[in-house]
Amino acid sequence: MKYLGKYLKSLCDFTLSTRIPSWKPDVIIVIPVYDEDDSFKQVLNHLLNQTGELRSTQVLVLFNYRDSSPEALKSNTKSLYQDIKKSYESIQPGSIRFEFFIQELSGKKAGVGLARKMLMDLAFRIFHNNQKNGIIVNLDADTIVQENYLDVISAYFDMNPLMEAGSIAFAHPVEGLHSDPDQMAAAQYELHLRFFINMQRLIHLPYAYQTIGSAMAVRAWSYAKEGGMNKRQAGEDFYFLHKFSKNNTLGEINTTCVFPSTRKSTRVPFGTGKAIIDLTAGNTIHATSYNPQSFLQLQSWIQTVFENYHRGSDNLLPGNLIVSDFVKYRNEENKLEEIRTHTTGFPSFRKRFFQWFDAFMLMKYLHFLRDKSFHDLTITACVQYLFDKLELKFKDEIYYLLDQLRQHDLKTKYNGISTY
Repeated sequence: MKYLGKYLKSLCDFTLSTRIPSWKPDVIIVIPVYDEDDSFKQVLNHLLNQTGELRSTQVLVLFNYRDSSPEALKSNTKSLYQDIKKSYESIQPGSIRFEFFIQELSGKKAGVGLARKMLMDLAFRIFHNNQKNGIIVNLDADTIVQENYLDVISAYFDMNPLMEAGSIAFAHPVEGLHSDPDQMAAAQYELHLRFFINMQRLIHLPYAYQTIGSAMAVRAWSYAKEGGMNKRQAGEDFYFLHKFSKNNTLGEINTTCVFPSTRKSTRVPFGTGKAIIDLTAGNTIHATSYNPQSFLQLQSWIQTVFENYHRGSDNLLPGNLIVSDFVKYRNEENKLEEIRTHTTGFPSFRKRFFQWFDAFMLMKYLHFLRDKSFHDLTITACVQYLFDKLELKFKDEIYYLLDQLRQHDLKTKYNGISTY
């Protein structure tokens, strides 16, 4: 496995170093901490109160701030680091060890992606030194976990040896309070996330996975093989997990759950916290999502491309569908012919096609159609369409819709294999 040494030498970050090298964990949890308060202790306490068969676990926590951060934020971070380090590093139950770091981040890349990379690279180095292909789990400082969290994650990778990464089930802790605008906004935002993934599955796309930074896990060797974590200031989780969806080595871990906070936040430019700020800025809360017609147009276009392939058509690009306008807008109208030239047989053509028209391309496409043809609709209108297709009972009540879609998602078995 030369790629392990190559990653270690060329791509690995060495900023952090473990102070307990004798500890040989099976699982390492990494938690970046930025602009937090005492409530972070709840996250650590949930990790201490795990049930089931527990493997040896190391929890790496990086308190960080930017060189440009306000002095008050820097001071608060340093104080919290000292308080938590003193309280938790002395707590050493048999199966878990905590280790805390503090770091000022500088430069254009300073942000959550860089903090995650520092932590995940340290986790990789620990596993590499111990010659153990352990599990690296990502968690956020505002996200509590179910009691079976560690047991389920370990069991998942034991039972699915071909899976390299896992997307863990999530649910925002909303209690159905119509009078609480933050909870209503969080519920609508989660509905948008679930609608988005379910529409992808409805049209048989092979990369329809949730990509939540606080809800993902990966094997250490696979982490290195795919080039590690990126340094993006937002969306780092999306780009990271979809490295594995392209290989069909990303799965779902649905028998445990993480609970991201429903608080307002400007820590990153998008996500739950930012969505709550945006949705509660006006007098009423009306989230929107992508028009279902955009997905149907894509489904029809893909079907036509594949039919053209089977017929041996000279030109694979459909001339009468709006998706072709998007492809031409990107100056990629020759891409389909290029894929056909470099593949033998339909299975390899289809695989290469979806590596090109991947999850990132899908986002670009949806934004293109949103601006040109099919504008966003209210989240209830979007979900009403989805429920009709899924044969679920629709009721115009946000918390009811969210509960129904959560139950549906937990019961659905999705393997990331396109049925085109």
